[in-house]
Amino acid sequence: MNNIIVNELSKNLRALGRNAMSTNKQLCMLAMLVYGIAAMLPPVIITILFKGTLGANMASIYSLLISGPFTLGISILFLSVFRRQKSELAQVFYGFENFGKSLGLFLFMTLFIILWTMLFVIPGIVAGIRYSQAFYVLADHPEYGIRDCMNESKRMMFGNKGRYFVMMLSFIGWIILCSIPMGIVENYIVANPDSAGLQLLALVAYLPYIWLTPYMTLTAVGFYEIMTGNLRVAPSIVDVPPQKLPDASTAALDSDPAPAQEKPEQPAEVQRPPDEEGITEE
Repeated sequence: MNNIIVNELSKNLRALGRNAMSTNKQLCMLAMLVYGIAAMLPPVIITILFKGTLGANMASIYSLLISGPFTLGISILFLSVFRRQKSELAQVFYGFENFGKSLGLFLFMTLFIILWTMLFVIPGIVAGIRYSQAFYVLADHPEYGIRDCMNESKRMMFGNKGRYFVMMLSFIGWIILCSIPMGIVENYIVANPDSAGLQLLALVAYLPYIWLTPYMTLTAVGFYEIMTGNLRVAPSIVDVPPQKLPDASTAALDSDPAPAQEKPEQPAEVQRPPDEEGITEE
């Protein structure tokens, strides 16, 4: 099967993400807020109830168990939003209906990326990009196995890894800006790991990501849709505000009359005077 190579510029791909997000921005941001609470609040409670190493280990196990199902659920939701299909907040939890396969896919992807990273950092980055489409494949094809999803992602990304890397790198400014609050809180958490107040403050510092993560994810979904052939993009994409179309009568009044076309001048006919008395010059 031939691959579809994505040739769109990063700004056009980001425009796809912005346009998709504008159709259901509240749902996208609410979904990321729910995910943030579900991912960050229980570990805080666990570390409060179980002090020391036991609490930290239990919190890590919880985070590991929910990562795969939530990744699948978010993929299902944002694919639905991008395709203008009926979307609802409950889709964030749809990954738990396929808990075993989503968890297995997450573990296998993590294992492969770690193994490649042990060789060098760059192979690890390449591996992460190579398998970046696996959860979208699983969302579209629940019947696929774990290795099938990874192999399909590997096939699709052949020839597209560089463009995908540049696209995600174009968000670096927003990532740095949104990471500032979290970085400040994390420094205090490292100094006071048992502080429940700082753990809860980390949830507040996560708030900038409830806008950035949908933006980045929907842009990645647009990239996936182009590779699957579900979307054909025009040569250039710009954000244009909607404009009201004028009525037929108003358009007729507002339109300027077409200028009258001037007829080209005909050359004047030159008449020769008749020869006098029929005499001609010899």
